[in-house]
Amino acid sequence: MRGLFWKFFTITWLMMAASIAGLFAISALLDVGPLSQDIARQQRVFALDVAERLLAQEGQEAAKSFARAARAAPQLVELSISEIGPASVCGDIDTETMRDVVADGRCIRVTSTTPEPGIVAGTWPKLVPWLSALIASAVSAFWLARYLIRPVAYLRHGLSALAHGRFDVRIGDKMDGRKDEVMALAHDFDASAARLQELQEVQQRLFHDVSHELRSPLSRLQAATGVLRQNPSKLEAMMDRMDREIERIDGLVGEILTLARLTAGSGDRAV
Repeated sequence: MRGLFWKFFTITWLMMAASIAGLFAISALLDVGPLSQDIARQQRVFALDVAERLLAQEGQEAAKSFARAARAAPQLVELSISEIGPASVCGDIDTETMRDVVADGRCIRVTSTTPEPGIVAGTWPKLVPWLSALIASAVSAFWLARYLIRPVAYLRHGLSALAHGRFDVRIGDKMDGRKDEVMALAHDFDASAARLQELQEVQQRLFHDVSHELRSPLSRLQAATGVLRQNPSKLEAMMDRMDREIERIDGLVGEILTLARLTAGSGDRAV
């Protein structure tokens, strides 16, 4: 049963994992996933705006302090502030990575770039959705396999008990309140087991009654043979009595055979 469970679990898990992988692949191809590049661009522009505002209001030292703080924060932006000359050399440079700002009569060039992530830092965010999906699919596949295979295990143990003659076994109370075809199968199994138990009890009573009915004429035959051994002259008188007892035994055997044929016939019709 464990082999069937793990086969079902593996197939279900692979199907769910393949479906999730297909969704991620479609998301990547259609560019509907997280917009990491757009987020990085917004971070660079925001850093340039803050640096420009600090240069205009508080001077270069405040802007450089902000640049150092930005560089200290991992995976944000690398902000550099450098003086390139008097205000007259400032051009119209205003991009998402570079901006010329006039502050205190000097031209200050502010550059904002996104640092290249390391192998772990760059790969881990991409792996998290995949790992989460694999773990979730594994848990779901395990629960589904257990939910579907466990009733089969109960049925197998029940059939094994019937094969060993334990007709009092029942599996309906182990189905945890299910209301599906599996529960109907469990009820049918319990009904069959109850019927077999009833037939076994009837058979035992029948054997007891038959043994009692056969013992009586056999005892009388034994008594008759004992009388004949002691007094052979009574043979003619005892023959009629012995014939009656033999006929009675023959009748009982015939009734047993008839009952056996009827039981076999009812079993064939039930099948």
